Parts: sequence; C-alpha cells; structure tokens
Amino acid sequence: MKEALAPDRSRRKRPGTDPPAEDPATAPVPPPGDGPPSGVFQLKDGTRVGFRPIRSDDAPRLQGLFRRLSRQSAYFRFLGFMKELSDEQATRLAGVDGKRAAAIAAVCLEAGEEKILGVSRYALPEGPGAREAEFAIAVEDRYQGQGLGLALLKALVTHAQGLGIRAFLATVNTENTRMLRFLEGSGFPVRLADRGPGTLTYRIDLQGAAEGSEPPAALGGDRPGAGQAA
Repeated sequence: MKEALAPDRSRRKRPGTDPPAEDPATAPVPPPGDGPPSGVFQLKDGTRVGFRPIRSDDAPRLQGLFRRLSRQSAYFRFLGFMKELSDEQATRLAGVDGKRAAAIAAVCLEAGEEKILGVSRYALPEGPGAREAEFAIAVEDRYQGQGLGLALLKALVTHAQGLGIRAFLATVNTENTRMLRFLEGSGFPVRLADRGPGTLTYRIDLQGAAEGSEPPAALGGDRPGAGQAA
C-alpha cells in the first residue's frame, strides 16, 4: 500500500505483528447471539492476528482480500472466475446481521492500515425454522497452512451453535482437494450431502464436538463456494 512518504524500512515490522486497529484482546467476548466472538489468534509461525465480526465498513477490505487471492483461490471460493469483487458484492458480503448471516474476519495492521487476512461466514436460507446454513471461507494464500482457516471455522461454529444452528453446508469444487482435506480434518462430523456439476456439498454437523473448538482467546493482554485451502 503506497504511503505519502517513503517508509523507514529499518523500523517496519513484519505484516501481522502489529495488533489490530481495534485490538480484540481488549474487548470481552460477547455471549452467543450477540454477535460473533472477538479475540486474538496466534498462527503456527508466531504471528498474532485479531478476530472480530465483519462490519459494514469492511467492503473495501474485502475487495483488498479478493485482489490478494490467487486466481485459483478466488475460483474455488466463488465457484467461478471473477475479475474483481464489485462494490455491490462487497457491500452485501459486509452487510450481515450476525444472526441469519454472520462472518468473522481475521485482521492485522500493515503500514498503518487494517487488512483482512481471512473470513469465515454462514448464511441461513430464507424462511422460519432454518437450522442448516451455507458455509464459506477464504484465507489469503500467504497465510494458508498456518491454522488460520480452522480457527476461523471453530469461532464461527461457536457462534452458530449459540443460535441453534445445527449444520453448515459447504459446496466445494471437486478439484479443490485441499479444501476437502481441510473439512475432513476439522474435527467435526462431515458427510457428503449432495452432488452437482463439478461440485460436492458436504454437511458439517455442529452438534459433534471438535477438540479445541473454543473461540479464539485473548493472548495476554451468487451461491458461494466453501472456499479455498485454509
């Protein structure tokens, strides 16, 4: 991201080492039903990232995440090629109510700007009594393989369970083998629920306990695809 003055590289920190702009570690985790949980998560390489609910002003940050995704990751996330995430799409994805549709963002500061590294989300279908929600996840390629995707899934599950949601439905491109392995290794009961042209839909049972499924802890002080490798 360009700055008005040339940065002092001798003093710059590695991206992700700064606390988020609104440090979730200083905020209490809300009870179920009041919104997705906030907190701080430590990646396998020691990088700390903040977890917080998506906000309506995150639309430009979601567009930034999309631009940083590899072509393949974007294809797997949206089950088709997209040149960009339009203003309308980004606004819709950022405008969730936290109940019928919810999303959790993993964030960090880079060059003084808050950046979204990954997002997990669900959306219930229209109509009363729905208890199975569509699920999707995206993690910036450079942060994949660090445990971030699994932490985002578990935080979202914790929130959904508090609202009585029983299962997530994840539609995955049949070529997205890494995402299939991610679901199988999530610790939740997963079964094949449907097949489509080039896609498989898996049902993730939220009633089945997954080890370490607590939301991220504060350290010290348009049918979406399920996503790409997390």
